[in-house]
Amino acid sequence: MSCRDSGYDNEIPQVIAGRYEVKVEKQIADTNAGGVFPAIDTNTGQEVAIKIEHRLAHRRELEGEYLIYRRVSLNVPNAHTIPSIRWYGKEGNYRVLVMDMLGPTLQDLFESHDGPFSLKTVLMIADQLISRVEYLHSQLYIHRGIKPDNFCVGRQDQRKIYMIDLAFGKRYMDPKLKWHIHYLENRWGFANSNWCSLNMSEGIRATRRDDLESLGYMFVFFLKGSLPWHDVSDPFEKSSINYNNIRQLFRRLFLEKGYEYDWEFDWCKKPNKESVAQENGNKVGEDKKESLEAHDKENGSNTEKHDGISKEIDEESNNISKADTDQSEISPIDNTGLKQVNEGKHIKKLKPK
Repeated sequence: MSCRDSGYDNEIPQVIAGRYEVKVEKQIADTNAGGVFPAIDTNTGQEVAIKIEHRLAHRRELEGEYLIYRRVSLNVPNAHTIPSIRWYGKEGNYRVLVMDMLGPTLQDLFESHDGPFSLKTVLMIADQLISRVEYLHSQLYIHRGIKPDNFCVGRQDQRKIYMIDLAFGKRYMDPKLKWHIHYLENRWGFANSNWCSLNMSEGIRATRRDDLESLGYMFVFFLKGSLPWHDVSDPFEKSSINYNNIRQLFRRLFLEKGYEYDWEFDWCKKPNKESVAQENGNKVGEDKKESLEAHDKENGSNTEKHDGISKEIDEESNNISKADTDQSEISPIDNTGLKQVNEGKHIKKLKPK
């Protein structure tokens, strides 16, 4: 959500910490309760990135992100893995994180490229990204938001890839006791559905394997240009159902099997010719012949019956289709009698032996 559309007091500070002049009109990205903007460090003349979050934000993600950046950069301060943090604090109604300005994201580079990346490029990307995730995991954190938008190349050296946006980062192990987090379900709301692992999409608490699974999806995406589920429409969107196509699936199978549409269901079948012959001492005579002739005369030939039944089915399909588009109110069914009957029944449960 853009900070301009959040409903908060949207006056973004023009100057941060007395030295960083924010270019508010050139917003780089949106966040849940703020955004990312370019700024100029007036002391050095360098361009930096400013990430802001309104103080009334429901989730205080920026403070947690700053703490993760600080902790994972203490051991290897000059590592080419994450951007350097310049300053964190409060300015006006916002919490502010100042960091190095990086180059375009892998998503930006992919969109500007003519078609999918080459296998060579994807393999070299994989080599660096696995190392980035490995380093984060070595600091006992998981990312939980792996996607092409969260990896940037350097501004000066575009061969270096950096990991960004640790807002959803979380410890997966207690640093003192070395206890791994427990398996939990019903943990929703942390992942992008396009890139998250299968477990995360089912509400299972994320661990290191989920970061690696999301990396795998990225590599396939870079090679193929899309993932199978990226074009799937929102399941909550209102859409019409093509009942005729569904019905035709069963009709085609019926025709492939060579069945005759004679309306003779299993419960309507009569004893076949052989069983009748055996029961009557293999007596097959004029009575049976006359009976069959009378049946054909009454109902017509099989061909005529099939044509009539097919026409009847098509008419029924048209009626169903009309009923599907009928928006008139349907009268409720009075089930009072059924309820009384059901309440009067006593069902005995079988006890295990």
